[in-house]
Amino acid sequence: MPRNVGIDIEPGSDPNSINLCSNGAVPVAILGTDTFDVYDIDTDTLKFADAAVKVVGKKDPHSLCSYEDVNGDGNDDLVCHFVTMDIAGVDGQSTLAAVSGNLLDAIPFEGMDTVNIVKDTCN
Repeated sequence: MPRNVGIDIEPGSDPNSINLCSNGAVPVAILGTDTFDVYDIDTDTLKFADAAVKVVGKKDPHSLCSYEDVNGDGNDDLVCHFVTMDIAGVDGQSTLAAVSGNLLDAIPFEGMDTVNIVKDTCN
């Protein structure tokens, strides 16, 4: 059973609106705590509603993730950006979305947050 962790989709935004037809990326923060160190996350295993972390760079490709304290609790959080067009695990009826992945020691984790899907069919 995966370890439950806190996440924040679209940090600083409420509601967490997602346009599934956007060519952009959705930021998701995995919240660090005194007992959960986000530096132990294997970013290559992260999925947000079936989408992988956006990769940038041609010569030296790397995941679009950064460490910052998004909720002001004094613990670093991991903020990763997921390609919006790759999000397949939610639709216009969805009210929750999940991030899943593994820690560096292969222990799985998962976190959920609310979402507001503003457009789910693309023409």
